[in-house]
Amino acid sequence: DPSSDMVFRSDLKLLTPAFVQVLADGKIIIFREYNKKPKGENYSNGMVNNTRKYSLQATQSAIADNKIIPLKFNSVSLEQLTSNKRKEMITYLKENKLNPKKEKDFLMAIGYFNSISIITTQK
Repeated sequence: DPSSDMVFRSDLKLLTPAFVQVLADGKIIIFREYNKKPKGENYSNGMVNNTRKYSLQATQSAIADNKIIPLKFNSVSLEQLTSNKRKEMITYLKENKLNPKKEKDFLMAIGYFNSISIITTQK
């Protein structure tokens, strides 16, 4: 299953380069960025001076037409990204019973879009 492979790249975000996980690649690139941020405040229990808790936060973005777009897995985002192939995408979603709110289904739809975009650009 190629979707289970984790690919990380550092060349996608040129302004603030960082390693990001590539979820879909092609005309539309979907990636996930991980950030660790402090959660709560420093505290002392008498024996240990300072302890700080951190939480891992993940944000998804898309690169389309050389623009980075914040992304949520839903039908509105999918429609905005794939508006030039709207009919094909609606047919694909219905035939495969995909729900764009599910990450795996959303990424399958983007993969399909990327594959049909390659075919039309090669003609």
